Amino acid sequence: MVCACDIRWACEGSRFSIKEVDVGLAADVGSLARLPRIIGSASLVCEMAYTAQPLTADAALRVGLTSRLCATTAALRLESLEFAATIASKSPLAVVGTKSNLLFAREHSVADSNERVAVWNAACLQTEDIPASVSARGSGQPPVFAKL
Repeated sequence: MVCACDIRWACEGSRFSIKEVDVGLAADVGSLARLPRIIGSASLVCEMAYTAQPLTADAALRVGLTSRLCATTAALRLESLEFAATIASKSPLAVVGTKSNLLFAREHSVADSNERVAVWNAACLQTEDIPASVSARGSGQPPVFAKL
């Protein structure tokens, strides 16, 4: 399930595993397709999938499965809520467009990705998000964006 997340953090003591082999199944929900792309090691994915042995929080950070390691569950909760608030303060169109274009770029050339971003941004020029951002910067206030 963690492989389907855009941003993955952990706290000390966290463990990550592919447990399906322990119950007689091949891993599903995309783990076998996503995990090699995330960590870049087919060998490590095979180790995890064939044995169900867990990856420690430190190892997950080292191989790129996670991008942040917090000391405690409470710290993880607090930092993730603050981070979510930061994302929520951004233009919803810009965040959705960024996610959409990141997903597109995984499977397409840089040229095709740049063209897609240009089309997306041209459409964003027709919204109130850019004027709201510019106005807010000038006034020193946070921008207020329309909901999607």
